[in-house]
Amino acid sequence: MIRRRRLKQELVLVVIFTICTFTYLYSQIIKSDDSERDDMSYHFPKKSLLSVEYSPNSTTETWRLSTSTRKRYTTKSMSELGKMDDINPHFLFINWMAGNGAEILVFLLEKVQGMNSFRHVRLKETPAKHLTSSEQENITEQMNLIRREMAVPLSFDRNTDFINFTYFDKQSPTYLSLVRDPVIKMVKQKPHDDFLQCAMASETNCSFTLNPEDLIIPLFCGHDPPCRVINSQWALETAKDNVIRFYPVVGVLENFEDTLKVLEKKLPQFFRGAEDIFNSTLFDIFKKRKDPEVPNLVRKKLDEALETENNFYRWVKNRLTEQVMSLL
Repeated sequence: MIRRRRLKQELVLVVIFTICTFTYLYSQIIKSDDSERDDMSYHFPKKSLLSVEYSPNSTTETWRLSTSTRKRYTTKSMSELGKMDDINPHFLFINWMAGNGAEILVFLLEKVQGMNSFRHVRLKETPAKHLTSSEQENITEQMNLIRREMAVPLSFDRNTDFINFTYFDKQSPTYLSLVRDPVIKMVKQKPHDDFLQCAMASETNCSFTLNPEDLIIPLFCGHDPPCRVINSQWALETAKDNVIRFYPVVGVLENFEDTLKVLEKKLPQFFRGAEDIFNSTLFDIFKKRKDPEVPNLVRKKLDEALETENNFYRWVKNRLTEQVMSLL
């Protein structure tokens, strides 16, 4: 009897030990799996980093950039990555500012994305298009993260001045933007400005202060402080250099039909069929738009205040004309 009791006790102890051991090992396996899952989830856009909104009338995805601190990963240097093309032909980025008409380009991209086998992603804008270096880097990382996850040709748009991706060891997207007559833009965007009211009344002692946020040149020059210096020759030349290097096309709102012709030729992967959609859906509306009448006195004073803006606009317009002529 005593021997049987001892055997039973030893058997119970063995069972208990086996259960404890199995439980411990199982908990370690689960913990390891959770850790791996956490690492994988970093690469997928979390709600804390990005929010995706779907509109019932659009298949476009909208991603909100977060200002919260997040885990950073080490980016390989350009030498480690090897030689890359200056710009990625499968990665389009429309950087825009209010009042230039770029929403038309976004509308067309939304319409042709299915037939041209790419996806358009709207990065939600923030109040300021002028960003700090860390904010710029955050955008480049977020866009690359989205590209890795979706693994298809992508176009993006956001209100921001030009970001040089190569500063952050990233390949540059193919940039695209749209400009319009700086004087018309200023009058239309700020119809109640004190200067405009004064000039409209033909006063001779009107004063005028420009806000860099309203200017076209910083959109192409970038976020460096000198880019925001009004009527800066350096900012003008830097904007032109960036256009030549990173923007195969810069459209002109006043010559939008020519813009579409050039886009279909230069960027067919994204704009094939866009001209037909524009003609069938937006042409009549576009033709009915009316620019405000600008009295000669107002035009003269604004031309003087916007000297480099006008210079850049004429240069972009001439470039587009040359591109149209090359298609003939």
